[in-house]
Amino acid sequence: MKIHAIYLTFFTFLAGLSLLFGYLCVVTLFTGIEESLDYLGWVIFYSSIWGILAIVIAYFDYEIIKLFLEQRDAIITRKVPEVCFECQVSIQPDDVIWIGSDEAECPNCGVSLKVKTEWD
Repeated sequence: MKIHAIYLTFFTFLAGLSLLFGYLCVVTLFTGIEESLDYLGWVIFYSSIWGILAIVIAYFDYEIIKLFLEQRDAIITRKVPEVCFECQVSIQPDDVIWIGSDEAECPNCGVSLKVKTEWD
């Protein structure tokens, strides 16, 4: 989950830079290049405010997504087959080796077993 925070911070930084250059372009179009330097402080101020707001919004979005993923994982039940179809041995859910989110390995013979995902 930490890698998503890095991407989120990076894209927020890019959004702040885009706002800065966007404001500079708009001010330059309406005032000219020489006069736009007089407004450079205001442009940086406004783009900084928008950048800070974007970071706050991105942080709250990140927290909401993290909370949703935690709740989703709490209500998902993964059911392993009771008997291995290859070796016919009884399987306990704690004994399997998980290969992926929907696949487990039989602890006896090593065959891949499809796991049913159910929502509670």
